[in-house]
Amino acid sequence: MNAAVKIDNPVGTRRQQQKAETRALILNSAQRLFEKNGFEETTIRQVAKKAGVGLGTIFSHFPDKESILISSLIDDLEQTNQKAWETMPRGVPVKEKMLHLAKKGYEAWLQRPALSKVLLREMCFTPGPDRDVLRAIDREFMKQVAEMLEIAKQQGELRSDVDTVLATKSAFSVYLTTVLFWLNDSASPDSESNSDDISSKLELMVGETKRYLDQLFAGIGVPPKAPKKQIHRRAQKKVKAQ
Repeated sequence: MNAAVKIDNPVGTRRQQQKAETRALILNSAQRLFEKNGFEETTIRQVAKKAGVGLGTIFSHFPDKESILISSLIDDLEQTNQKAWETMPRGVPVKEKMLHLAKKGYEAWLQRPALSKVLLREMCFTPGPDRDVLRAIDREFMKQVAEMLEIAKQQGELRSDVDTVLATKSAFSVYLTTVLFWLNDSASPDSESNSDDISSKLELMVGETKRYLDQLFAGIGVPPKAPKKQIHRRAQKKVKAQ
């Protein structure tokens, strides 16, 4: 969340450009206040003062503080996803690639746990256009993962009967559950987060995810038993071999 919010499509009439610039100013001002004071302690009036605009201007762009938070983090989420794919290790099993994606996501969520909690809450339960944008980002990310698994299946890393979309949903569910669990376990505000705390939690989260992926790829079902006749033939061959 250190990058400034970018102005989307700064073209068109001067009025449209000015509106986009004002929106970006509000988002950047809010982001700095959220990081400094925390989300709950920051008021919309404080955001307006820092941005140098009136309350009416704020509400002409955003219906509430939660909407400001989500909008300010959308660009960060997209950058996190992009960085994860750009730094993807080559020549490793697909399981390691999935673990890499999870780790990059965990790193981003743990940087500011208090704000991350609010963002997850809004993503899951608050309707609105901003949440729709976040959902679209998640859908695109999951689509890329499913395509990666499909390639792995074609290359023989996965069984030919694997439903890669379902496997992606399963892995993504565990990813979100892991994020929710560890964020809920993190009671300290963002300002008190430190690198040692983040590193230790990240290591534990990645370890849990690795164990899950190991089990996912191995399968949890007992292999079907061979028919009795087939078992009898194997026993006879074993006796003859002795």
